[in-house]
Amino acid sequence: MQAERIDWFRAFCTACLYRNGNHRYPVLMSTPNPSPQRFMIVPKKTPWRGWLLVIAVTWLLSIVGVWYWASTHAAPGLASADRTVGQQSDQIKENEGQLKQIRQQLATLRRSEQISRNANTELQSTLSDRDEEIEGLRADVAFYERLVGATAQRRGLNVHQIQFEPEVGGTWHFTATVLGTSLQPSRKT
Repeated sequence: MQAERIDWFRAFCTACLYRNGNHRYPVLMSTPNPSPQRFMIVPKKTPWRGWLLVIAVTWLLSIVGVWYWASTHAAPGLASADRTVGQQSDQIKENEGQLKQIRQQLATLRRSEQISRNANTELQSTLSDRDEEIEGLRADVAFYERLVGATAQRRGLNVHQIQFEPEVGGTWHFTATVLGTSLQPSRKT
């Protein structure tokens, strides 16, 4: 009974697996002395794998070819443009360095000019003060020349009158009247 079940199961599996009647093994395994041709190595048939590899290699070669053609024919001046851009970027860097130096020099010159302007303003203020002082001294000289006379022989001054008045704190207030010798009254005391 068990042998019948195994035969029935084998027949069922064979019918399900090989519906067209194609048997994978020409001789059943349970036969005594199986023939040596019974086992065959059958490679897995995948013919599309080779074609897929050919298509991929062709596609990559076409991409490389299009890139080469585009770099030589579509944009022939690209290499010279790259060189020009490199030279111009070097020139820009050099110009930026020069611009930085010039800006530094300009800042230095502006500061120097500001210092010079401040010094000139201060000098002009000092000179105007000195001019005022000189004018005051000239006025004093003119006054004394009128007293003494421009051509007269220079003589000393005489005290004509002096008054002393005591002040708080032990100090004295005095008033003196001085006359030149040429304007002195004729009497002498």
